[in-house]
Amino acid sequence: MKMKIAGIAALVSLVPLTSACGLFDTKLDFDKLESQISDKLDAEYSKAGYKVDSVSCDKSESKPKPGAVFTCDAKVKDAVVPVKVTVRDKDMNVDFITTAKLYDLAKSGTQLEPEVSAKLNDKVTVDCGNGLKAVEPDKSYTCKVTDSSGAKGTLTYKVGPMDGQDSWEVKPD
Repeated sequence: MKMKIAGIAALVSLVPLTSACGLFDTKLDFDKLESQISDKLDAEYSKAGYKVDSVSCDKSESKPKPGAVFTCDAKVKDAVVPVKVTVRDKDMNVDFITTAKLYDLAKSGTQLEPEVSAKLNDKVTVDCGNGLKAVEPDKSYTCKVTDSSGAKGTLTYKVGPMDGQDSWEVKPD
């Protein structure tokens, strides 16, 4: 089955992030970048009631060249959302985008129950656990399924493309 649930994918942004110390010594302002990522993710995640706790970036190269790519990690409760950063030009303009969708596991189970029940022609409960989980496309997580007779199964929830639908399947235990 294909469906879209509480997976939150977020943003692409072009942000000038320079810290000039001299005419030819332009450096990437990591503090500003981390703040911009936090602000953009907060704008998206706040719709679901979440806030970014912190952002930390790979700071191994203070003057990355145009085309350089590195990762920042945004911590949201107990989940770490990877953010891919690409330096666009020598002025340190950057694009960034999350590379995993954020799921509220308890809400995922509740959201899946009606569709799984309809597919299996039986009222089921779906328990995906608790907490938040960041999952990359083509990866999956599992949930426990119990039907009205007490029979149990496992739902495998496969994450689709960042801008696409996810899918799931249930197998009996």
